[in-house]
Amino acid sequence: MNHINNPLLGRQIGEVYKWLCFLNYICLKSDKSFANRLDDIQYVLEAVSSNKDRDISETAVWWERYYENEDCNEFGVNLIKNIRKAGRESRLSIAAHKWKSLSFYFAEFRGLAISLRSARDSAEHQVSQGENEDLFMSLYAAVALRIFEISKLLGPLVEEIALSNPDEVTRFGLRIVTASESELQKYKELSQLVLAPVSPSLPSNYTREDSSESSASIITDLLDESEGRILEQFEALREEILVGVDRSRQEIIDVMTHLTSSQQKPASRASDGDGKLHDSLNTLKETPLNRDHLFSELLKLREKIYSTMTSKFDGFEHWHNILQKPIIAEICRSGCRNYDEVKELPGFKTRIIQGNNGFALNEQEQAYTQSINKILSRLQ
Repeated sequence: MNHINNPLLGRQIGEVYKWLCFLNYICLKSDKSFANRLDDIQYVLEAVSSNKDRDISETAVWWERYYENEDCNEFGVNLIKNIRKAGRESRLSIAAHKWKSLSFYFAEFRGLAISLRSARDSAEHQVSQGENEDLFMSLYAAVALRIFEISKLLGPLVEEIALSNPDEVTRFGLRIVTASESELQKYKELSQLVLAPVSPSLPSNYTREDSSESSASIITDLLDESEGRILEQFEALREEILVGVDRSRQEIIDVMTHLTSSQQKPASRASDGDGKLHDSLNTLKETPLNRDHLFSELLKLREKIYSTMTSKFDGFEHWHNILQKPIIAEICRSGCRNYDEVKELPGFKTRIIQGNNGFALNEQEQAYTQSINKILSRLQ
């Protein structure tokens, strides 16, 4: 399985995924409804760009779903759909027939990448391929070769769009990398086995009907495998939903328990006066936050900051926001307890101070430092 599970193929699958994220950023930049969430795509693009020499087991799974946590969760099929449905105002400045080709190439690439990962997992877990092991090897060599071919078809299209968007190319350090002909030679040799003539040792009564039955059997097996993967993904999604429901149920129970407890102490509450009652209600609202909930609360504030600042300042973009998603992620990893600690984060200094020259920084700080401190103080 060296022709499948190797750095060359793993990197190429990862590289094309980066191109997909880059084009999504270009598409969505012109979509006003998505403008405040552009750094969602930027965050994924930066994350995958920093991963070099990755195994196919990681890069191929990105094409199913890039998942870091519940707030950073991008499905490959949705990224492709964004390109397919991009409007005329999109900055994908290529001819219509080339634009159409983009989504088809990416869709085919996605299917092949997921298929190769399945083959890799099958071989790594030493699942028997029966008497057709040679066929298994050569067929997936052909799939790998097609992966490289699609990369070479996509490369010029992505490059043409990139040339029209030099600022984004610089920001993300985009490069178009494909395999050389010498690197592809072994795949061409292995894939030729698929086209070899039928062995003369076949029975004399072998017919085209037998061949058709064999092909039908292979197709059925592939369909069964696909059905199994769909069921697995459905079950995983079901588990996520159940976990979310349980978490929400527990939060409701906690709130109701607190309310019931408060209602059972009317005398004490009355003697404390209105101020104490107000403090009690505030305490109820300000429940402790774990890191996942902290991430969500900061994302909500991020959107509020973006909406307010864009209405006040011409030229305010998502990367000017002091709560960009990459900064929020760094806050949660570092466990910051107040905004002063946030300002000391390397990502904040690089993105806000150096990268943006502090654009609208004072205004954001005056308006939202207190809100940020209030949220961060609730971290468990």
